[in-house]
Amino acid sequence: ADSDDDDDGSGDDAATTGFDPATSLADAAEATFLKVSDAVRADADAVSAEFRHLAAMNQSAGARYAAIGRRVGDAHVFADKVRKVQDAGIAPQLARLEEIEASVGSLENAANALDARCAELERRFARVVDGEVGDA
Repeated sequence: ADSDDDDDGSGDDAATTGFDPATSLADAAEATFLKVSDAVRADADAVSAEFRHLAAMNQSAGARYAAIGRRVGDAHVFADKVRKVQDAGIAPQLARLEEIEASVGSLENAANALDARCAELERRFARVVDGEVGDA
């Protein structure tokens, strides 16, 4: 029989080769654990860095939105002031324009009535000139 096949489990291999399987397995397990631990820590650090970055972005966006909100508020106040000035300055003028338009309408009606009366007088005058109407 071959001498390699005659392993009686007596541990003579460690004594003859300097290789202890139990110690090597423990060392390999420890090395594997440390590598996995390093990988998990690197992942946690990456996630933590991403959260810090997102928090900074949110803070920046919040500051920008607050500034936009202040500008919109300022624009609203400005527009309200402009509207009030326009209402105070233009409203009386608009009312006066309405009065003028009403007066113009009355004048147009009077002019139309005068024009109609003039046309009637011209027709009567023409009849008098043509001798259709006697001396009255």
